[in-house]
Amino acid sequence: MHSRITVLVVVCVLVAGCTGSPGGRDLEGTVDVYVGNHGQPVDGFEHLNVTVTAVSFVPADRASGDPNTPANGTTTERFDPRVNRTTVDLTAVQGGAAALVDTVTLPVREEYATVVVRVTSIEATLASGERANVTAPGGTLNASAGFAVDPSSETTLLVDLTAVEAEGTNGTYRLEPVGTETGLNLTTPTTATAGPESGANAPGTAGDQVTPTATPTPEAERSTETETTNATDAGLTNTTASMSA
Repeated sequence: MHSRITVLVVVCVLVAGCTGSPGGRDLEGTVDVYVGNHGQPVDGFEHLNVTVTAVSFVPADRASGDPNTPANGTTTERFDPRVNRTTVDLTAVQGGAAALVDTVTLPVREEYATVVVRVTSIEATLASGERANVTAPGGTLNASAGFAVDPSSETTLLVDLTAVEAEGTNGTYRLEPVGTETGLNLTTPTTATAGPESGANAPGTAGDQVTPTATPTPEAERSTETETTNATDAGLTNTTASMSA
């Protein structure tokens, strides 16, 4: 009797050890998160400064592959690692250039289907020197993804953003995600400089320049928080942006 019990216990421990890292935690991988303007260039802008304050990652549902229709019909996973508050001039991150928002740690998943970027401020200047009205409805941009996180290698993730003129308006633009790409050889621009007023409260003059890479602050320590949320656009939208005119 005692031998049988011992064998069963050993088997259970071996099986449990195969599902994650020692201690029962998920294996994790590193992702470098960049923002750029590659697929649809923002022509006609002198500057298009976008302030990113949060990035969330939604794995594909293992049953349906759609993060908005999980197997139980009500909830899905979402990971919200803390990132640096970063102001990016999209006109300076075209071609092979991109701005590093942060390096984050995520649980290993076969596929992350959606990347949600939270934007709290947009300041835009046209090539003519006029201010432009650019908005991000709801303050969030849901970019389609499709990348895996591997514990043995670092993933380079580009979130591609653009601005399109809204139909039926006169000079009003909407910030939109083009998509995401991985495995790119990206460069970070070094020509832009950050002044004391750069960021959310910067005045919108044609001469403003904003560094595309933020300086880390004590509040920007890297950690991964797992939360269960409603799997709808409304459930993923929990930050309201205040846009500069």
